[in-house]
Amino acid sequence: MLDGTGAPPFRADVAISGDRIATVGRIDPAGAGAVIDATGRFVAPGFVDCHAHGDAAVFDPAVQRAALRQGVTTFVLGQDGLSFAPGSAATVAYASRYFAAVNGALTDGPLSVRELLDGYDGAVALNTAYLLPHGTIRYDVMGPSPDRAAPADLDAMVRRVEQGLSEGAVGLSSGLEYLPGRYADAAELAALCAPLGGLPYVTHMRAYGQRAETGMTEVMEIAELSGGPRSTSPTCTVPPTCCCRWSSRRSARASTSPSTPTPTCAATRSWRWSCCRRRCRARSRKRRWR
Repeated sequence: MLDGTGAPPFRADVAISGDRIATVGRIDPAGAGAVIDATGRFVAPGFVDCHAHGDAAVFDPAVQRAALRQGVTTFVLGQDGLSFAPGSAATVAYASRYFAAVNGALTDGPLSVRELLDGYDGAVALNTAYLLPHGTIRYDVMGPSPDRAAPADLDAMVRRVEQGLSEGAVGLSSGLEYLPGRYADAAELAALCAPLGGLPYVTHMRAYGQRAETGMTEVMEIAELSGGPRSTSPTCTVPPTCCCRWSSRRSARASTSPSTPTPTCAATRSWRWSCCRRRCRARSRKRRWR
């Protein structure tokens, strides 16, 4: 048994009553309606796919079975700043055209967050959580315009974030290498993060690879402006120079503003950053990079 708490595996039986776990421990199977012999296997809570692209594709039973057979019982949707809600008919059509190969396509709009989530209930054999997609919200207010958001535009976008959260969204996402998300600046994103109240902002940041420092610097700026938890997803591999500068900036900020949360890379282990910093210091002493 892997119970999800981080405790070591242990041997146990599990009793299920309806759709709930009734008991974990040593159980007499005599009164059970059905017994599944899981000897030699791991039993664990359902896994959460925290970066799932399938906002429309998840309605496909084949997609659901593929996830469930791998132990995934929850999709976190609305990734990379582009999905279907909240959006007018024109916005839903744009998201369907642009990201159909990634998320699948929906044809019905307008669509609210509540309507989208209600559509999953009873129709999808997976749990779903939904991040408000910044690019969708921006398109709904400003269309494909590359202009900086005016105060009235920002107010309209913030209202959509607040409404979406009230309808069940669990955070905000952005895709800063996609359209129209790439037209936003840090101030716009921080303004939309303000209503989150501790819920996460998850970003496909503006640059990766050798330009990751540009993207990570912006993530930190948004974190500092808005004061909320931030995560980069997909995870990036960054140059050691970026790691060192990020570490220095985190240390400096910690000494002046200990309450400000620091951005994190989703699915990145702390040892990875520690090793990177050690390599960077060693290489600096040698005054060369491999």
